[in-house]
Amino acid sequence: MVLTTEQLNQAGIGHHYIESRRGGILIPLARGVYGIGDVTPAVRLRAVLALMPASAGSHHTAGRGHALPVRPVDVVEVTTARRSRVVI
Repeated sequence: MVLTTEQLNQAGIGHHYIESRRGGILIPLARGVYGIGDVTPAVRLRAVLALMPASAGSHHTAGRGHALPVRPVDVVEVTTARRSRVVI
């Protein structure tokens, strides 16, 4: 599951709680974006696509999404409409 700081705040979870759980139950994926539970490459891809709507999975990431036989990698590869970089 991927949640933003805003979503956590709306659920009544404050800054202090979020900071005290970083790296534990809340796995930082990007600024203001956290994973909860098993943070698989698919979860990381959803986080990137949420941050960058004009993007799509590419290379091995796209192959896995289409159930093609690709080698397993921990990197999420994304193509964007403009030059940018997000590390998750």
